Amino acid sequence: MLDYRGEQVVFWGRQLGENGFNIWRYDFHANSLRKLTADRAVSGHPFWSNDGRQIVYFSTVGVSNATEWFRHDQFQPHHAARNIWLMNSDGSQRTQLTHGTHLDEHPCFSPDGKFVVFVSDRSGSMNLWRIAISTGELDQLTTHASLDYRPIFSPTGDRLAFFSTNNPAHSHALCVMNWKTGSITFPIPDDVFAWVHGPYWLPDGKTLLLHGALAGQSVCNLWFFHLPSRQLERLTIPEFSSTAHGSLSIPNHRLVYDSSEKLNNL
Repeated sequence: MLDYRGEQVVFWGRQLGENGFNIWRYDFHANSLRKLTADRAVSGHPFWSNDGRQIVYFSTVGVSNATEWFRHDQFQPHHAARNIWLMNSDGSQRTQLTHGTHLDEHPCFSPDGKFVVFVSDRSGSMNLWRIAISTGELDQLTTHASLDYRPIFSPTGDRLAFFSTNNPAHSHALCVMNWKTGSITFPIPDDVFAWVHGPYWLPDGKTLLLHGALAGQSVCNLWFFHLPSRQLERLTIPEFSSTAHGSLSIPNHRLVYDSSEKLNNL
């Protein structure tokens, strides 16, 4: 994920032969890659604060012996316990925000930096929760038996986007919550995507960068979704037919994404 200035990207992964997953940061100006965590654990889903000074993430440190992450059960509750952690952008001053043997993951900062919203199985289902950073006070935001995942605030903090299966089709669909009222809408018709993940807000607060597969298809691509017009626009990247997990910096004209494909010249 890019920071909001487009100068650094933070991600999680493992080196060949490494036991566990760690958080990494790449700096475009210095052309440098730095490992921010070095635990025999699974640490992932890093997310920048708006000012780029802090990173929030999940980790199994101190609560589980897990050093593996499995894609096939990533949306299932009750697997290896993990908590939400906070650290400076250089990896210093790591602070544990949540505690217990719950599955807490995929955190995001509120734009004012006062809260972290995350996914948790504390209620028995994978719902959204909020924690106040200063007090540790917890609030449950969604309460149904379906899956809610990958929350992210709009730039002004008035809306929270995520994907959810709490819809008639029970598919992974884009969901937008009004932060003040808690009302929820599904702005994309059920028959457009087989599933859709992401999302990532663009600075205009009107456009979301998504990734998903169209109905009847299996290939994942990046998409712009313009909320006012409800129009979709595929983001085509030369030499890549499958792309996912995009973040975009308008001032720097930088797009960061991942793909299972490898370029022929690499």
